Amino acid sequence: MSTSLPHNQPSRRDVSVVLLTALLIGCSSTPAPPPSATATTYTVKGRLESIKPAANGYGFLNIKHEAVPDFRDEKGKVVGMEVMTMPFAYGPGIKTDTLPLGRAVELVFVMDYAAQPMLSVTQIKALPKATKLSL
Repeated sequence: MSTSLPHNQPSRRDVSVVLLTALLIGCSSTPAPPPSATATTYTVKGRLESIKPAANGYGFLNIKHEAVPDFRDEKGKVVGMEVMTMPFAYGPGIKTDTLPLGRAVELVFVMDYAAQPMLSVTQIKALPKATKLSL
């Protein structure tokens, strides 16, 4: 006499596959989730002052950047951002080994007030040595 499961109950094998998949996904290095609907992307030029290597998934690029006139606060109001030096978080997809300190760079960053970190670099590239910055 064989016992069969009702059609709406998963078998032990099915449960094992789901649990193993969840475990593997949870242990893997996964990219950051996509930005929320309120996230804003900015492109700015600046000078790379220092690099703090990634730890716990994120490192920091200390950059003195040009003004960001269209920067929005967490309510969406355009408040602008003056020239300043500040840390920008970067994740595993950003390569820093070829970025020369003191050099002009162009970076794309996302400001997402609903994420951690709220501000993160999605692209960065060194600019020609002769690049003039408004710092």
